[in-house]
Amino acid sequence: MAGFRGTSPTLHCKILVLGVLVEDYEECTGEEFQPRSVWLGSANWTEASARGHLEFGLVSKDRQLVRSAYEFVTRVIAISEPLTSTSVRPNPELAPVEYEDEELADIMRRLRAYEEKEDRSNGRQI
Repeated sequence: MAGFRGTSPTLHCKILVLGVLVEDYEECTGEEFQPRSVWLGSANWTEASARGHLEFGLVSKDRQLVRSAYEFVTRVIAISEPLTSTSVRPNPELAPVEYEDEELADIMRRLRAYEEKEDRSNGRQI
């Protein structure tokens, strides 16, 4: 997934490249996607977005913009989950983390004591 684990910037844009699949019968190379237009907007494509948000979107058939968008989406796909992934959502395979509750509580007590000391030395009420 783009942006996961800091391997690349977090993807925030909403973009959809629309086109057609064309089969090359003469060369027998299979189908090829030919981009024709690009949709850009703010919508997250969720029910909440459709119901409660004021969104913006546009469609363009400008060839240079369509080509650039297609290349951008292609690069994003290249840094995303592998094509063999069967997970509907990003599946990070993270290891479980165990927290030492007493240690964290001690750290928080020491931090609070330090902040109180700083406040007193700066003449602030606590």
